[in-house]
Parts: sequence; C-alpha cells; structure tokens
Amino acid sequence: MLKPAAYLPDVDWHQLLESAPQPSEQALKTIYVVDEMLASFEPANSLAAIEVMRICAERLGEYMEHAAASHDLADLSRLVCGLALIQANLAQAMERMVHNSDKRAFKGTADMPARTLRALAFHLRCAGACGGMLTGNLRDAYGVLDGGVR
Repeated sequence: MLKPAAYLPDVDWHQLLESAPQPSEQALKTIYVVDEMLASFEPANSLAAIEVMRICAERLGEYMEHAAASHDLADLSRLVCGLALIQANLAQAMERMVHNSDKRAFKGTADMPARTLRALAFHLRCAGACGGMLTGNLRDAYGVLDGGVR
C-alpha cells in the first residue's frame, strides 16, 4: 500500500480505468491468479513478483516501440499515470529495504560490517530518492496530459 507522498498523482487509478479499453476475460483471470500467487510473503514470491514486473516492463517497452500509433492520448495519459504509481511503489519498497537493512532485519545483515551496510543503505536511499524524482516527473507529465500544466 502506498504511503502518502508529494510525488504521487492525485487521481483515483480505478476510476481512471473505467474509460479504458477493457482487457479480455482471460487477461482479467490472469491478473487475479498472479495476485493470488503473490499474496504470501515468501522469498520465492518476491522473486516471482520481480519477474512478472520485468516481463511487463519489457512488453510495455515493445508496445511503445512498435504499436504507439494504436494508442491515443487518453491511453498515454493512463499509461503515464500507471507508471507513476508503479514507480512510487518501487521507490517506497526501496525505502523499506533501507529501513530493514538499517535494523539488520534481513538474514545475514547481522554479520555484515557496518561500513558495508552503510554503503548498501546509501545506494538504496539514492535509488529511492531518484525513484521519487522520477515519480514526480511522471506525475507532472500526467498533469500535462490531463490538461493541468504543472
């Protein structure tokens, strides 16, 4: 669940989807199956979630390269807003990783030298901050597409 943050788009994502082209029944079933599959907090599910996101990002890149003309500005607006929400989730996941690394909550971090742990936290903090900046830019791009130049 996203925590409130200044970089988040001020939009109800599900309401935004009401006017979107609707996925097939098979696609909807797949979404629900993936959601169920990833419902537990097991390490294997964390890796499965990353693989699903990687495949989706790869496909989205292919769509934008080869099928951009099949999308209109409303589609682009929804895509940009959705990417902002995805990026916000990633930025906040990195913040949680830093927090749990600092607490040495991950198995094995108790044995890491403090210097190594500080370096890890530094890079994750930087990635989270960059993610927040990216999300803010996507939010602003969504605002332009939605008619409210920021």
